[in-house]
Amino acid sequence: MKKCYSMKNLFFLLLAAAIVASCDSVPENFIKVDGGTFMKGWTEKERALYKVNYGKDEDPLAPKEMSVETFYISKYEVTVGLWYEVMGYIPEKITHAEWSKEPDCPIMGITWLEAVKFCNRLSAKEGYKGCYDFGELDKYGRFAETTLKPDAEGYRLPTDVEWEYAARGGKKSKGYRFAGSDSLDEVAHWNAEVPSKVGMYKPNELGIYDMTGNAAEYTYGISPDVTIGKAFVTVQGGHYNGRRGGAKPENFVIYKDDTSWGEGPDVGLRLVFQKKK
Repeated sequence: MKKCYSMKNLFFLLLAAAIVASCDSVPENFIKVDGGTFMKGWTEKERALYKVNYGKDEDPLAPKEMSVETFYISKYEVTVGLWYEVMGYIPEKITHAEWSKEPDCPIMGITWLEAVKFCNRLSAKEGYKGCYDFGELDKYGRFAETTLKPDAEGYRLPTDVEWEYAARGGKKSKGYRFAGSDSLDEVAHWNAEVPSKVGMYKPNELGIYDMTGNAAEYTYGISPDVTIGKAFVTVQGGHYNGRRGGAKPENFVIYKDDTSWGEGPDVGLRLVFQKKK
């Protein structure tokens, strides 16, 4: 027997469908990464590559089991065009470069503090409250005590754990040496004089581009090996002028323990969209 719906019932069915759709809505070009558990740190393949490249048999990133909740990460690195639209300027470190006029190249030459401020400004531009609170600047004007608001909705940097989990392919990981392939040339723009437009190489298992090479990327350090205090500067992934196979998805980790780090001509960012809990 066919089911018959009154106009009132149909209205509520459509309303419920709209609510479900809105609850699951995320910005365009963001990939859902289903949560899970993985071994953060070097695999045997990556440790062997390190030994070949640098002649050292050490393990600076010993594997440790980490858990990750579901999150949404951008397919592409933040571009020059989007940065300029939101921030209104091009970083001084790259203004001399001809490629800095190409809107589809990744933004670079920014500080970590500029990166998190960009996240808040983009959030505000799209009607969200922003994911970060800022304290006072340090004496160099480069860092502020930065706190991630876990219940806020908007854009933020990936954590170092999220970034590595996504680079490795999450639950779809095939155990590649690089983010999406065992061949560096398939997935990374590296050993080059200038960066490429984003998304020009093969994506990884999740459909995310350029995690092994184009711009290195700032993340928000939370794992025990990089965290001191509320937030730590971490830089992960390879960059366009990396050589000797230096662009590796185990994501060399650089963290700030004094005033020696915080900006780089080859460092940009990728976004996570944080949904309100």
